[in-house]
Amino acid sequence: HTVLYTVFFGYLFYLSFKLKSVDKVVRHIVRFFSAATIVSVGASRILLGAHFVKDVVFGYLFGLFYLGAVICVERLVNRRYNFWKKNQQKNRQGAKRRS
Repeated sequence: HTVLYTVFFGYLFYLSFKLKSVDKVVRHIVRFFSAATIVSVGASRILLGAHFVKDVVFGYLFGLFYLGAVICVERLVNRRYNFWKKNQQKNRQGAKRRS
């Protein structure tokens, strides 16, 4: 549970900084809700006796590692997409000039 919540709500937390077009108040609410959910899920797993503390800590660490990988892949895909899109626009302009 901790890994899943760390990755999902961690990515929402990341997006709240990246997406500047969203209202500032909404972004702050998303940040607070995401952080609170990540912390409360780990604490609840320990308090309910479902996991030991070390399990939850390693879940957080693995979740952060996985989240970092997801963000790196997302940035790489965006960079390649923007490069491809830029080349498509150049090709269209070149085709218009030749016609």
